[in-house]
Amino acid sequence: MPDRVDRRTFLRRHTTALVVGSVFAAIGGSSYFAEEMIRLNADADGIREATEKGTPEQNAILQKRGLLGEHELIDLRDVAGFNINGNISGGFLVFSGSFNGRSTELLQFAWKTNTEPPLIIISDLPTDQIIIKNPTDNQPQYPTINFDFVMRKILTYQPNGSFGIHSTAFDSDNPNDFLTDGKVRRANITMTTEQLKKFRSSS
Repeated sequence: MPDRVDRRTFLRRHTTALVVGSVFAAIGGSSYFAEEMIRLNADADGIREATEKGTPEQNAILQKRGLLGEHELIDLRDVAGFNINGNISGGFLVFSGSFNGRSTELLQFAWKTNTEPPLIIISDLPTDQIIIKNPTDNQPQYPTINFDFVMRKILTYQPNGSFGIHSTAFDSDNPNDFLTDGKVRRANITMTTEQLKKFRSSS
């Protein structure tokens, strides 16, 4: 004996079937819809091109802004005008704050862009995104930091027609805009044990 279906379930099933059927009937023979789907797929291919290595446009922007490669770390106490009251106890600052909408422990640090002339930037990143390691023989013997960017986040998305999304490489003249909203997977700090002690020192 077949299962009984109450009236509410029956109406919900048949209403859903009618709506879905009407939508497919409306778009089934539409060449416009087909063209939009082709364009959407093309844009999706463009988005997928932003792989771990990034598109040529993305890398050109990061290069222009001096964000690629190793960056010299600067002791915050040596940044002109930053330590006006003399109350900074180390080359880094660690404090609790908000980052991308979540409360976390942040590391504040100063670094130089790889531009000519270089800019000194003061930035904050969550401590759980930072790795500190000792330098190898072929690395600079001064403290450095490099950023592991999430390339798919360094994109600006804009509507493109009724169904499409157009993506372009993100750009900004403020280097800190490249360090927020999930654009950095990890920051790698390279320094010797002695350099780390000096950065953490209150003297």
